[in-house]
Amino acid sequence: MPADNSNSNGFFKMMSVLHAALVIGIVIFGTIVTALTTYGTIKLDDSGLLPVFSFLVPAVAIAGAVAGNVIFKKKLNEINNLGDLDSKLNNYRAALIMKYALYEGPALFSIIAVLLTADVRFLAITVILVLLMLYARPGIQKTATDLSLNEQDMAILENLG
Repeated sequence: MPADNSNSNGFFKMMSVLHAALVIGIVIFGTIVTALTTYGTIKLDDSGLLPVFSFLVPAVAIAGAVAGNVIFKKKLNEINNLGDLDSKLNNYRAALIMKYALYEGPALFSIIAVLLTADVRFLAITVILVLLMLYARPGIQKTATDLSLNEQDMAILENLG
């Protein structure tokens, strides 16, 4: 059954804008918090929280990254059983948003740890999570591979890009 392109138009543009907004939001928030803590504008330096966050931030980051990948792969298996391209793209969009959220949450948490402890080492976790998000950027070839598209659906998809 051919896909109804009206639901698919702008798929990559919309996903790219969403992806960029999430990444840029993390970078801006991280930059602001770093500037505020480095230049002493905010003095929330609660070093008593440092041991807690030293354990919690990496644990939350690992849990978010692993959960994001596991849930995404599980969703991909479900999506590949769907018939039409529009259903696949809509469910793929939802799976990507879930994956991004599971990367973004721990990234924001690590930035908040910087704000509360004034320890900028937590930004290393943020950078790793941002790199994971950049790697997960949506694209035509990645989408086609993830969704195991046939040649007909691939041709439609390339027209959407």
